[in-house]
Amino acid sequence: MNLYLDNRSAAGNPTRHASNSWIGCGKLGLFLGIVGLLIQPWDGVVAAWLDADGMGGDLRRFFALTEFFAHGFGIVFILFATWILVPDVRRRIPRVVVGLLLSSLIVHALKISVVRMRPSAFEDSATVIHNTWLSLVSWADPAMAFALNSKNALQSFPSGHSAAAAGLALGLMWLLGRGRGLFVTMAILGCAQRIEFDAHWPSDVLVGASIGILTMGFLCRSHYFNRLFARFEKQDELRIVDEDRNSKQSAA
Repeated sequence: MNLYLDNRSAAGNPTRHASNSWIGCGKLGLFLGIVGLLIQPWDGVVAAWLDADGMGGDLRRFFALTEFFAHGFGIVFILFATWILVPDVRRRIPRVVVGLLLSSLIVHALKISVVRMRPSAFEDSATVIHNTWLSLVSWADPAMAFALNSKNALQSFPSGHSAAAAGLALGLMWLLGRGRGLFVTMAILGCAQRIEFDAHWPSDVLVGASIGILTMGFLCRSHYFNRLFARFEKQDELRIVDEDRNSKQSAA
């Protein structure tokens, strides 16, 4: 699957390889989403295993720090640092921001529509996994809704952090044209952190990552949005083309 698009090599043609890239992102996103739904019956087994053999010490603290790549404040800092350090991509950053906001809206719409309790709400997750999914009728009991949702206990599905981490990784690859291994690793760690700290079930994380990849992939790698954002981003593209032309002339 062609998920990697070097912006500099495609600067003269914004839609170059866009179709193949979007198809690759779509395949990966759909795969993760389907797997996430299929493994739901085993969520409790994974959660129980992590509770029994959980990480400790410095390794657990390291995992806690990886939330930075999936948290709103961390994402703002990373994109701001990119804006400062890589001036050539400044006009492309708004498209990544739109992708992250759109995936966040989708995730939160699902959170308030699909009621699922977080792993942290259960003492024995292996025996009550079938009770994690609650019907919308649960919201009809104000006392129950207030008591459980006071700490977002009913908003486990899907994982917003995972959607943000996966979308950010894909957006940074599109922006910078390099660093694929680093960004994918950070996204995986950010997603795994949500499971290790009992914030989400594994299926929540996979479906969240699926939403982030599909949304960001569509925003950054489809012909439609390339045309939509072309006028705003054209200035950067022309500057990159001029720099490439000048560097070739100097080498000659």
